[in-house]
Amino acid sequence: MDDIGSKSEGVQRLVSGLRERLGDALVLVDHWREEPDAVGIAHHEYRGRLAYVCCYPGGYFVSLESPPGSEGDGPYRAAGDHNDLELDAALEVIERHLGDRDRLA
Repeated sequence: MDDIGSKSEGVQRLVSGLRERLGDALVLVDHWREEPDAVGIAHHEYRGRLAYVCCYPGGYFVSLESPPGSEGDGPYRAAGDHNDLELDAALEVIERHLGDRDRLA
């Protein structure tokens, strides 16, 4: 996974937890390189399934995206937003969205 040294401690904890749960098949899809509290995460083979995460004091916001179902869906299909999550809950939401270790290895 890309270097996350410029990201906040909260984002670094989240990425570290995802590595423990899902292995190294994750990639950062970081459209916010200058934003220390935000990061996008995808599976290295299925980059259309994304989890965008924003860390703030006391919690995480996670917005999930899936590939479009048809041409009319646009570039992606919203797959759910989750607000006010603690670290473990954010990890669980992202893990469910991106897949389990067997699918990611």
